[in-house]
Parts: sequence; structure tokens; C-alpha cells
Amino acid sequence: MIKPSKAPTMKYTYRDWKNGAALPYAFKCHQAVSRYGWLTKEIDAMLISILPGKSASNGQAQWADRDMHSNGWRVLPYGFGYEADGTATLFDREYRPICSIDRRGDVRMMAPTAQEWRAAEKVFLYDDGAKPRYNRETRRLIGGAVERLGLGAELKRRAILERLRLLPTAGGVMPRRPADLRASWVPELERVIVGKAVFSFDMASGEVLRIRRPVAAGEAWAPRPVNDQDVAGVVSWLRSKGMRASGKGVAAVIDAVAASRPCLYLPAQQEDAPDRLSLGASANKAEFSRREWRM
Repeated sequence: MIKPSKAPTMKYTYRDWKNGAALPYAFKCHQAVSRYGWLTKEIDAMLISILPGKSASNGQAQWADRDMHSNGWRVLPYGFGYEADGTATLFDREYRPICSIDRRGDVRMMAPTAQEWRAAEKVFLYDDGAKPRYNRETRRLIGGAVERLGLGAELKRRAILERLRLLPTAGGVMPRRPADLRASWVPELERVIVGKAVFSFDMASGEVLRIRRPVAAGEAWAPRPVNDQDVAGVVSWLRSKGMRASGKGVAAVIDAVAASRPCLYLPAQQEDAPDRLSLGASANKAEFSRREWRM
């Protein structure tokens, strides 16, 4: 591996990078622009070169600026580690890996618990003095990487898991589940949702969908975002079994299971063609008739 330069960020210029000089240790992209004379287009050129990406046109949900505010910033890209072979690993504020990017721009999602990348030299998009929640340039740097690498839906999915304390901390420790996910009826509901494939997080729309058709629904029914009626129906079903479930708790379980088992829903473009629904992060795309979605 190429050893990082000992020069601080302030003494490292865009020309240095163009001439092949190693990036400084813990180089901070935001500081290079805000304090040390790098132009926006120069830092963008460097990031595009290191994190090329070929996924921006893959049709997945995009991560808009408002999503950063509503979902928090700890799941957003914080920096990347880079290896001598040109492979980069993007990580979030808790140092959980998000994805790896090779020199061809191929993006591979990584489990947040993966540890093998941690020895890599690191470059940071920002520091704690320029958190994305408050700093426009930081949001621009993050947004560019997210769009280029096609990470919008994955970050929304992780934001749900983070909110429900289902992602590990920086030290790899799983936090204690919130009370809503520790109720006695939760395992039964999780079993039904998984076993019957009722709800899932859609990587195309970036939303939690109901993907199994309700019994009373007509033939024209198609997967759609979860609504209050879905939650109320589950609460009623659990209470009919003597389980004291709340709407808030049921909604949390639906989000948790759906985000843990994503799908890709692609509505048919022609009337006589089947919709396509791929269940699971590694599942092959499969075709389902609307009858097969009946609960």
C-alpha cells in the first residue's frame, strides 16, 4: 500500500494530487474546500476518480437533501478507506462500512458489521465542525457520492434500522432493542411477516411496502406503501389472539422486519406483462402474479 503523506491537509494541493502525491493522513475534503484553497470542481474531480461508481442510473431511490434532516446524519457517508489496488470502502459516522467500490466503479454493499477494511488508509468527507445537518457544503459532498454510487435507498433502509437501534455501534456492539421491539407478541408478528412475505422495504421507491394482497382486495391490487389501515388491521389481529399490541409498536415491528428484508418492486410497463418482485438483497428477480400476493 502507498503510505499516506505526513503533510497536513492545508499543505496538500490539487496539483499535488494530480501529480500523484499520496493523500495526507486523514485528509478532510470539507477543509480542503472551506479553508485551504481547493475549488469545488477540484475536490469533486478527486472524489469521482477515487469513488467512480456506475450505479447512479440504476433506478433506485435517491437521497434528497430533506432526507438528511429527517433521517439523521450518522448513517450518511463520513469517509472512505482506500487500498493499493484502488478499492475504496465507504463508511458512515459510526465507522460501519456501507459499500466497496472498485476501480471499474462496481459497487458492492457490505454488512455494517464487516471489519476487514479497517486497516485501510482513510479520507474523510467532513469533520465534526461541519456536520451535514448544519453545513451545506458537507451535504453537497455527501449528496454527490450518494447519487453517484446509487446509495439513496440503502441509506434510507439503514436509517430505519438506526432509529430502531438495530445497527451496531462503532465498537461493533448491538444496542438494546427499544421497548416496542421487546413486547411478548413481537416474535409472533415477525414470524408471520417473514413467513407470508407481507411487508418489505422497496429498494426502488425507498419506502416500506405491503407486498402481499389483503384478502378483501380485488385483482387489480398491487404492492403499495404501508398505511394506517394496515397497522390497525395487524393490531386487531393480534388483539383477537389475546395479545396487547399498540399501533406504535406494530408500526415499529413492520419497519424493522421490512428494512431487514428488502425487496425490489418493478411494476410492469405493459398491461399484459407481469410485475417483477425480487425479495431479499441477494434474491434473483422473480415474477409473481397478483393472485400470489394474497395474504
